[in-house]
Amino acid sequence: MLSSSSSSPQIKKLQGRCKGKINYSKLLQNLASNSEKKLKELIQDQKPRDREGELLETRRFLTGDWPELE
Repeated sequence: MLSSSSSSPQIKKLQGRCKGKINYSKLLQNLASNSEKKLKELIQDQKPRDREGELLETRRFLTGDWPELE
């Protein structure tokens, strides 16, 4: 571990270099757009569910409630 007395000037120097380099608004926008993309993918991947949240395929299989074929 570094001792606090010897690392203090180094930490201050690093903090000075990094200060103001991070654009938080851009970072948050990127995170939001990535999250929105992931959410859309998850929604598209979901199979149809009934009101109780059970998969429609499962309910139809158990109850024999299949749509009539034309």
